[in-house]
Amino acid sequence: MKFVAENGAMWAQAGHIPAKDTVVESDEFQSMDYRSQYAEVASYVNFLDRNIHTRGVQSIIHRHLDTVWSGDVTPAEVFDEIENEVKDLIGE
Repeated sequence: MKFVAENGAMWAQAGHIPAKDTVVESDEFQSMDYRSQYAEVASYVNFLDRNIHTRGVQSIIHRHLDTVWSGDVTPAEVFDEIENEVKDLIGE
């Protein structure tokens, strides 16, 4: 864990936010395109609620977003399908 934390700039290349302030403040991290702005998100990110449906909702969203990113369907189609599946999941 120490290696991961201290080498956060390496992980940031894959889009991860470093856990240590010293890494966020480092020249290496600050010189990366968009990374310094991306790290700011950690101060106001809204994490998922912890409830019995969280994992199911995440799974539904991930599965459907993959189809948008692959160009198989439109965002409008996907969000309609996500809404229907989430309603089914929570019993609405």
